[in-house]
Amino acid sequence: MAVFIVAEAEFRKSTWCADIIRGITESAKKSRLSVMTEDIFSPEAKSVPKKDDLIAVIAHNPYKTEQLVMQSRSLSDAYIVVAGAECTDHGVSSVYTDTANSVKSVLEYLSKDCGKTSPALYGVNPSLAADLKKLAAFPEKSRVYYSRDNLSECFRSFRGDLEKYDSVICTNDYSAISLVNSLAECGVSKEGFPFIVSLANTRLCECASPSVTSVTNSEYLLGEAVVSIYTMLLRENGAESLSVCVKSGIMPRETTKFIPFTRRTSHAPSGQKQIPTLFYNDLAVESLIKIEKLLSGGNSEDVAVISMLADGKSYEEIAEAASLSVSGVKYRVKQYVEKCGLSSGKELRALSRKVFFGGR
Repeated sequence: MAVFIVAEAEFRKSTWCADIIRGITESAKKSRLSVMTEDIFSPEAKSVPKKDDLIAVIAHNPYKTEQLVMQSRSLSDAYIVVAGAECTDHGVSSVYTDTANSVKSVLEYLSKDCGKTSPALYGVNPSLAADLKKLAAFPEKSRVYYSRDNLSECFRSFRGDLEKYDSVICTNDYSAISLVNSLAECGVSKEGFPFIVSLANTRLCECASPSVTSVTNSEYLLGEAVVSIYTMLLRENGAESLSVCVKSGIMPRETTKFIPFTRRTSHAPSGQKQIPTLFYNDLAVESLIKIEKLLSGGNSEDVAVISMLADGKSYEEIAEAASLSVSGVKYRVKQYVEKCGLSSGKELRALSRKVFFGGR
């Protein structure tokens, strides 16, 4: 039996998708299942899913999700599990995070733990299914700021209203880091920042300056759950589909002054048309994705080298601080540049500076 991975093309650019695929792949290997990543819809495809195989559909755009499910259904009678979105149509299984409950938990954290009662929702992209769920769970629609395909435009519309809010909930880490950078570029000191919480959790939030409080969703766990659902369906002959909701928490960091999160009673979770996914075409998002791929794939030594590079230190200074040779540092930087798809160490230095030092 085999697992065939089908992912939305645009979503493949993200580290979220990479983490889901990693969770699927590693869990499948433990279950002695082969993993196929070729395009099963291509006329040149060498393998077609059989009845007892699994097609794992990974997508964020609601139209694309339905499109990929329908294509998979027309191709094979294999089991289908959608990762990242709740999908109750077409008799397919799904594994997802409780987005509505996450938003409500953040609102309660800000109000009851932090004493912040005037939050804004920042960076909503209408082309992302996850963002639409976050929008639906946020009660004050007049306090919503949309990014669509441009986070810079989102900040321009938000900047004039900054004084209205004591806190900001960002739809993901890219919008959160972009907000931190934009505030710093406008001369707002860290002490003058509103409390900021991201509704995601990548290494970006951990390494940023200031570090950003975030919701601890795990895309890797979503990937593992895909394989778990599949093995359960194989055992339970009468079951056609299953849905699994993966819980999340909150990781307090600098942007909420490390105020602890008090877990409270969970909340009940709260005709599609095609909307092009423009989120990943935003230049600010593209650059942050590059750094996140580098940080998430590296170890603590890599993070230290990148941090010192961002701080303007020379290769010689980095080598001495990290107990490496100068040639070793140069080799590492060359690898970092290639992994991020950049053109030079200078470009890497400027890009990483935005994460570690808010562009300053």
